[in-house]
Amino acid sequence: MDQPISKENQTQMVHNSSDAEQRLKTRRAEEKDVPMLIELFRLWHDESALSEIPFSPSKVQAMADKALGPNPAHMCAVVEHNGELVGGLYAVIGDYYISDETQVTTIHGFFVHPSVRKSVLSGKVALRLFKAAKQWSEHMGSSYLLFHVTSGVKPAETDRFLRKLGCRPLGGNYAIKA
Repeated sequence: MDQPISKENQTQMVHNSSDAEQRLKTRRAEEKDVPMLIELFRLWHDESALSEIPFSPSKVQAMADKALGPNPAHMCAVVEHNGELVGGLYAVIGDYYISDETQVTTIHGFFVHPSVRKSVLSGKVALRLFKAAKQWSEHMGSSYLLFHVTSGVKPAETDRFLRKLGCRPLGGNYAIKA
C-alpha cells in the first residue's frame, strides 16, 4: 500500500529546493507518527530483497513502542516535509556482543520515501537521518554506528553516500534461503 507524497509537496521538492529544504524538520518520532511509520516501513519492506517475508505491522508497532517508551536504548527519528513523513530510521544501542566495555549503535532501518528519492531533497533527507543517528549515538556514549545495509535497494548509491560521510565498509551482507 504505497502512501505517496502529495503532488503539491512533490512539486515543491523539485522546483523550490532551497525553500523545500527549509521546510524539512528532523525530530524523534512521536506517537502520532506511528501509523505513517508503519506505512514507511511497509514501503521499505515491499521493495527490499526480503519482500517475500510477510510484513508485520504489529512488529513495527512494537519497535515504535520501544523507541517511544522509557528505554533510552531504542530510537526512531523522522524527517518531515510540510507535515508529511519523508524519511525514518530505527536504531538500537547496546553492548558489542563480545565486549562489556563498548557500546555500538545498530541502524536496523534507514529509509527515504521513494517519491523523495526522485527529488533534489533525497540526499538532504538521508543526511538529516544520518546526523540524527550520529548525534544520538554520541550522546548515548556509543563507539560505533553499524549500518546494516540489507534491503538490496540501491546498494551502490548507499555505499557511495555512507563512504562520503566517513563510513568504511566492514565486509558484506550475504543471504541464502534456509
